[in-house]
Amino acid sequence: MSHKNRASAGQKRAAKAKKRQQKNHATVVSLADRSRRTAVDDYQRLIPAFHAWLLDSDISTGVEIAAAHVAGVGQAVDVLAQDTTGFSATAWRTSDLDHLLETVPGGGHDQLLIAGEVAAYLLFLGESGLWTGSEDDFEDCIETVDAYLDEAGETFWDQPVPTVDPDIEVAALTALPPVQRMSALLDWVGSSRPVTSTGALKLAAVPEAAALFGHTVTAAARGATTAALVDDTAASPDVPPRSVRSMWDVAGLSQAWTVAHDTGLLTSSSTAAVPGPAVALWHDPDEDPDAFLALCREVVSGWLITSLSTRGTTRLTPYLEMLDQAVTVVLMMGMGDMPVPCDRDERQAAFESAPDGLLGLIDLVADTRAETWVADGFLDTTGGVYRVPDPLAPAVHRALTVLVGEDAVVEPERGRLYTLKISLCDMKPPVWRRIIVDSGLPLCCLHEIIQACFEWDDSHLHQFTDGTRNRTGRTYLPAHQLTDDVVFTRRDTVAEETVTIAAALPKVGATLTYEYDFGDNWTHEIVVEAIGDIDPDAPRAVCRTGRGRAPAEDCGGSWGWAHLVATVNDPTADEHEDMRDWLGLTPGERVDPSVFDLDAANGRLRRMFG
Repeated sequence: MSHKNRASAGQKRAAKAKKRQQKNHATVVSLADRSRRTAVDDYQRLIPAFHAWLLDSDISTGVEIAAAHVAGVGQAVDVLAQDTTGFSATAWRTSDLDHLLETVPGGGHDQLLIAGEVAAYLLFLGESGLWTGSEDDFEDCIETVDAYLDEAGETFWDQPVPTVDPDIEVAALTALPPVQRMSALLDWVGSSRPVTSTGALKLAAVPEAAALFGHTVTAAARGATTAALVDDTAASPDVPPRSVRSMWDVAGLSQAWTVAHDTGLLTSSSTAAVPGPAVALWHDPDEDPDAFLALCREVVSGWLITSLSTRGTTRLTPYLEMLDQAVTVVLMMGMGDMPVPCDRDERQAAFESAPDGLLGLIDLVADTRAETWVADGFLDTTGGVYRVPDPLAPAVHRALTVLVGEDAVVEPERGRLYTLKISLCDMKPPVWRRIIVDSGLPLCCLHEIIQACFEWDDSHLHQFTDGTRNRTGRTYLPAHQLTDDVVFTRRDTVAEETVTIAAALPKVGATLTYEYDFGDNWTHEIVVEAIGDIDPDAPRAVCRTGRGRAPAEDCGGSWGWAHLVATVNDPTADEHEDMRDWLGLTPGERVDPSVFDLDAANGRLRRMFG
């Protein structure tokens, strides 16, 4: 993440710690001090409740990791009970945290683990009503541990991505087997291939397409059960069953198909898949080398994201998800200062203080998947460690920001200069905005831009859909809304964080529909009016002009807004005063639905992008 023009989390923490030294001092005492036994006893009594709380929360992903949290906090309590006077297991002080975290042997990785464990314990005390200190102390402790976590987290996200010669980067990306298989898929599709109404390949064509990815499969007999197909699964969890019911059962093919559509290499109607707008550039890189490099990065990032974040609902799903988590950890560490050793004994020594669950996951992927990821070129074992090759770093880094839940719009690559007209449907008088935006931004950023320009407060669900409002196409949702039910019943649904504006709107005249608040059903039609070269110093988004006041949230849609405007402007109308109070109008103020405050809209955009 970007931390320009501000002190680091470590500097802030050090300054705050210095201030607090006068507030509460910690005094080193004898090991025989009676308070040590009291604090340890108090924690021991809370362990069952803490363990149960961890298993019910999103913090722990299983019994082993919960037990590691409990043990880690137990060690911290024991250390503080020995080293500080007056320590309480249920009323921590900021000086306790400073003493604990600043004296962690090894620093860095160990500090991050302990800080995370303590943070979970503090939240447990607060949520369970077991905190016995003051409210101010609790808030100070949470703030302190958050600062430690921020600082430790910066070791990966803030380190510079290696600068690589573009020719070398393109050569490395295009040499990756997944990228070469993408080219084979595009050649196989040719001018057209028949698809189902959901955009998947017809089942009869799946065996031939699967062969491109090294899989031999047959189309399942009509009526075959899921259980029968799962039992037919080969030894490796990433190899598809021998009989498949759809393209989505074939590892590699399903990921490549999704990425090809997300990046504009393929597009599908209700009957056929055909070459997309980006395929000409894919076949002729010299047409625009910079754009081709960006496309290659997008393909590789998309392949990583889809490969490590989408799984079916079979008896293998929990195991596959664990493997995906382990791969993500190994890739992330392979871009930092602590790459995972290939040798098991060296791993044990390097991560001896890591929770058993984390080390177990790393061992799991090293034993079951590392060979594949090395063969596919994403990991290099030179030097006896799993490291991501420098030429792949930009693409892998972008994928990891999505996979681990970081902000996917941090420093996205520059694209082209797009002029978009965004019109709110069914409004009289018309309500629309014309914006100039960097097409390299992902759709989640376009969502924020629309929210700013129409003064929505982002308190409801939303989605983007290919085409106009009367057309059903691919749907883009926030990643947190992509539940298994959504993904595996609607194959044409992808995370908006993973798709750029350019990929979703590839040419002049292309359209998207943006729906916000599925109750009021605010529908916005987006059309590309122009595409031009971008100025690197220009803002990422600016509103050039527009018309019409944005409606109020929760007013009942376009009809409700029209009724509301008439009511607040008519002193004789029923509910006149109530509706004026609801809108927060001052005496004598009228609502003019045709007015648009351009300066205010651009002020909100400046606050978003600087």
